[in-house]
Amino acid sequence: MKLINRIADAQKWGKPQREKLTYVFQHLGQLNKLRNDILHYGASPTDRTFTTWKVTNRLFAHLEKMSAK
Repeated sequence: MKLINRIADAQKWGKPQREKLTYVFQHLGQLNKLRNDILHYGASPTDRTFTTWKVTNRLFAHLEKMSAK
């Protein structure tokens, strides 16, 4: 995406072309986040038919502060 933006700068792309890039890059960003979540946290089926999967960072999320013993 950085390289495409550099090309757009060098070629002085107009606002309509830039808006199209922004739209595509936003979607690519969402796909990249999903990819990272699956890679780092894994995915688990939510039922026995394996039609729905869940990705969560629940095991790694911050825990409530534990009381001192």
